[in-house]
Amino acid sequence: MDARRQGDENPNSSVVAETMKLLANSSYGYQIMDRSRHTVTKYLNDEKTHSAINSKMFKRLNHITDQLHEVELVKTEIEHREPIIVGFFILQYAKQRMLELYYNFFKKFCDTDKYEELEMDTDSLYLALSEENLEDVIVPEKRAEWSQLRSKDCNDNFTANATDNFFPRTCCNVHKKHDKREPGLFKEEFRCAEMLCLCSKTYCCYDKQTNKYKFSSKGLNKRTLEDCGDGPMSKYRKVLAEAVNVTSTNRGFRTIQHSVATYEQTKKGLSYFYPKRIVEEDGIHTKPLNL
Repeated sequence: MDARRQGDENPNSSVVAETMKLLANSSYGYQIMDRSRHTVTKYLNDEKTHSAINSKMFKRLNHITDQLHEVELVKTEIEHREPIIVGFFILQYAKQRMLELYYNFFKKFCDTDKYEELEMDTDSLYLALSEENLEDVIVPEKRAEWSQLRSKDCNDNFTANATDNFFPRTCCNVHKKHDKREPGLFKEEFRCAEMLCLCSKTYCCYDKQTNKYKFSSKGLNKRTLEDCGDGPMSKYRKVLAEAVNVTSTNRGFRTIQHSVATYEQTKKGLSYFYPKRIVEEDGIHTKPLNL
């Protein structure tokens, strides 16, 4: 966190700050890697393909040419070397923090008629507001209490807790800057006039005034959507309106036995199907599953 704060203060340290961010995010993702899903892919001729199909490790076969086949095999030996329990609890604590925010802030301080939840991820929440700012959504009789909570802890030993501290403090400019990188506090990430959410980790935000986009398309190369003529939002609108998945082709490089090769992979990109809640007939609002 200190490296990120130094990057905010000094533009010359921004490279170090971004590197620290990348290290933190990648180390977390590595801890929850599921090695049991890893496979071995081989490109074999007819004779060797028949032998591979009869192996108990065989999983999938793709026809390339008359003389070449792509064979996917399960690994004969799997070694779990990651502390999966660490990544598991990181996810669980993140879910707990989102519940604390919802019940101890939104339910306690905010007018439920002035906001609506759109999308939630591990550590972020996107809202539609009927007011200009989130502070304006707070009910009048609770505003004094909320202002006191955000300004009372003007000290250097401040930490986020489960009941009071959800946003950066307003006591002074020094602590405002400090809390911008404080773990457990929520900060405004993006503001827009239109947002379209298809499913988990698949959404697009568009601000007409600045003509800026913020979007997520898990499993897709973002350049594929950025390079389309009328912007990425049109692709998301098409999926929502026509209820048809959009396919995309990912292109890149990979190393194979100490050599570099290019690849093309066509896969389902923007998915219409949303399994976590029941989508109502208008295609916009949702309700909980009947579980």
